[in-house]
Amino acid sequence: MYKLVAIDLDGTLLNEDKNISEHNYNVLQEIIANGIKVVIATGRTYTAAKQYHNALKLDTPIISCNGGYIYNPKTQRILSGTEISKIKVDKILKVLRKHETFFQFYTAKSIYAKELKYLVENWNERNKILSDEDKISIELIDVKANFLQNINDPIYKFLAIEKDKEKYEAIMKDLNEIADLEIVSSFSGAIDIMTSGISKGNAVEEVCKYYNIDLEESIGIGDNNNDISMLLKAGLGIAMKNATELAKKSASVIAEENTDDGVGKILEYYLL
Repeated sequence: MYKLVAIDLDGTLLNEDKNISEHNYNVLQEIIANGIKVVIATGRTYTAAKQYHNALKLDTPIISCNGGYIYNPKTQRILSGTEISKIKVDKILKVLRKHETFFQFYTAKSIYAKELKYLVENWNERNKILSDEDKISIELIDVKANFLQNINDPIYKFLAIEKDKEKYEAIMKDLNEIADLEIVSSFSGAIDIMTSGISKGNAVEEVCKYYNIDLEESIGIGDNNNDISMLLKAGLGIAMKNATELAKKSASVIAEENTDDGVGKILEYYLL
């Protein structure tokens, strides 16, 4: 019997409007009532995930920053936080500045970026309709200045976004020359950068240990390459129909698309 379900947000639980459908919501509430733990596992920062945690009335830790920061808002306890060292941060910034690519980075509380672009622009717009409790903390910085001297909180993840394929490959080449980094992609053109060993799979394993649940009793659901570690580690790995080919190959089961209540339907089949 499965006792824990770890679910990615974008492209998985959320529809194209970045909302949880009524069907997905109802199924999740039913399995929670049956005593199964539901855990959000996302590449987003904690503040960009907590609105969905609150909407689902969860009491479990949020796996954010691809596992770099695991925090339970109900108990206000940090289960795990693995920051990128200052030396590595400097090396990462050197590469990203060299290629003049857009990037943002995450602390536990905030997203930092030089401008409202890509995800940051979308989240800034969403803030206009969110309650104060759910608002995403966004801080704009001058990337050419020494902005790090004003940031005292640990940095858990960098996200570079580069649409030009040649530049993307060049950035990846330079980043791979920096030792002890974990680099994955959460969507097309994205480069997710954490410290070595950080992954959703390892984070799910940590949350399972926290609840004294065997990994074989867990389900992982995702759609992109940053979900692969979770799909492989969980007792049952489920990829969405809209998932990347690599994610699908790493899963045991394929669910319907995120726009077709895929999460709700597959969990109904296995858990209800």
